[in-house]
Amino acid sequence: MFICEIKFKSETMNEEILDKIYAFTGSLIRNGQIIGRTYPIVFNGENYIGCFMIPEKDSLDMKYASKFVKESVAALNKMKVKYEYIVTGEDPDSKISCECDKIEYYVLYTNYISTESPVRCGTCFNPIPVYKLPENTCCILGWEEDYMTLDLHQMHCQSGERYAIRQMSRYDSNLSKKGIEICNTFFNETSIPMYYYLYHPKSNSKKPELSRKCPKCNGEWLLDRQLYNFIDFCCHKCRLLSNIAWDVY
Repeated sequence: MFICEIKFKSETMNEEILDKIYAFTGSLIRNGQIIGRTYPIVFNGENYIGCFMIPEKDSLDMKYASKFVKESVAALNKMKVKYEYIVTGEDPDSKISCECDKIEYYVLYTNYISTESPVRCGTCFNPIPVYKLPENTCCILGWEEDYMTLDLHQMHCQSGERYAIRQMSRYDSNLSKKGIEICNTFFNETSIPMYYYLYHPKSNSKKPELSRKCPKCNGEWLLDRQLYNFIDFCCHKCRLLSNIAWDVY
């Protein structure tokens, strides 16, 4: 990912203009052109300036703009607010976006510390910018927020930990149903499979882990070779992925 600076210029600056700026940046977030939910916007006496994380160098190009981004730009233009951006550098701690020529399948995956798109390339496992996916992105980002909240809860809280783990590990939980529905919708729209990851943290021993069956169809799903250094199970029929429990690996 990259860091960019957006400068907003206008002959006058007031609260109404700032509201339009926030509406614009909010539409970029919902379209996946900006990553993250919090960001600084400062006033330097002449202009409002914001600092943002973006998936690719050209993420803010209008060719990726959604209907809502275009409407926000039109609202800024109506108030005679112009903006320009510069990419200041690459974030060394984040993954680069997928650069594969052809994507065989996708994986819907995130965790509480992730800053990247929750849609990963099945080949390289690098993130796919949301704006490069079919326009039904609000559901993906909504699922991502729910998942990250639950993952953070089970990592740092004792109260409600079991509930969070159930939501993340069971294929028939409300969270998983929402994620699997996204995967199925994506497949129906693109004919490209999207797999869903089921978190699996605990077990009594490794032996029963190796004989685990797909929780949905009860079919064999243990892989001969691990994927992405943590995926040990894959059911192509149900398009589900999982891991051997961390505490017995």
